[in-house]
Amino acid sequence: MGICVFMMTERLTFSTSSHGASGILIAGVGFALLIVVPHLTSYNPDDYQSIGRVLCWGLPAAVIILGLVIAEKRGVAIRNKAALLLGAASYAIYLLHPIAIGQVIQIAPQTPPVSWTIWALAVGVTVAFSVGFHLLVEVPLLRWLRAFFGDRLPIEQRYSTL
Repeated sequence: MGICVFMMTERLTFSTSSHGASGILIAGVGFALLIVVPHLTSYNPDDYQSIGRVLCWGLPAAVIILGLVIAEKRGVAIRNKAALLLGAASYAIYLLHPIAIGQVIQIAPQTPPVSWTIWALAVGVTVAFSVGFHLLVEVPLLRWLRAFFGDRLPIEQRYSTL
């Protein structure tokens, strides 16, 4: 689905003078699909092999990303440095969050104020480690790979968070 979104957005022509509301509307449809599709597919969350999982989570996610990319190409974009840094570190967050969750679920159950604090700390630590990993490992590795393969555009020009 990601490849389809990429190909669709690369082949469509976008005018930055046109309004990005259409992309936001498409992303909104994706969020609505997150609510509707599980009821239409009789999705079983314990079945990780079914097409229902792809339809329930993958299809709405693809529509959300499609809408946001269209909005961005039409001039609607996040400019907040912290949000951009989290986006750049999202792959590291994706890789590290199961480790944090695995550690937290091994802690004995707590009452809500304590459990919320534990989860908030786990999220904070995961994000902090992920951002650190991104800045200290991913960015230098990407710079090296781009230099090695002769990429003409420096990474600093690709990501405004650096």
